[in-house]
Amino acid sequence: METLHNRNDVLKYYLYKASASKQFKIRKILYHYIIPIVFIFIGIFNYINTRNSTVLLIYTVIALAGFLFLPRYLKHIYKRHYENFIDKNLSELFGKNETIEIADDKLINKNVLSESKVDISQIKYLVELKDNYIISINDSASLIVPKNDESARIVNTIKNKNNLTVKNETNWKW
Repeated sequence: METLHNRNDVLKYYLYKASASKQFKIRKILYHYIIPIVFIFIGIFNYINTRNSTVLLIYTVIALAGFLFLPRYLKHIYKRHYENFIDKNLSELFGKNETIEIADDKLINKNVLSESKVDISQIKYLVELKDNYIISINDSASLIVPKNDESARIVNTIKNKNNLTVKNETNWKW
């Protein structure tokens, strides 16, 4: 199967991996709930000590603004980080042909820079996104495959040979 990588597919992969990570989930809770709650407690504490309702109001407004905007800001920071990383480190892969095929129980991936052969039994999991499949060899190495009939056949072959399930993330959004 011949394919071309594009920047958007790689960005979606990195954002998906980030959103599935434990660290991102903890940061999301921190930014969404804990920081605003801390500001409300600071406001209440200052109100109790000074009896100044303006201070309580200011901290409450800051907490509300944090509740509404900090999660979006976190997503923006992650997206900008991965865009910069991709532009700096992976841009030479875009627009170049890549071949993915299965032969002799091996997944063979060839591109301009390298060729790799991986035993199908080494593949850990499969993910279906809206426009791509992710074939994960381990936690740090994955193939991003555009969705089409041929890629669906490759994914089904891997799924059947490894008794894996394809995690359906077609509704995933960043």
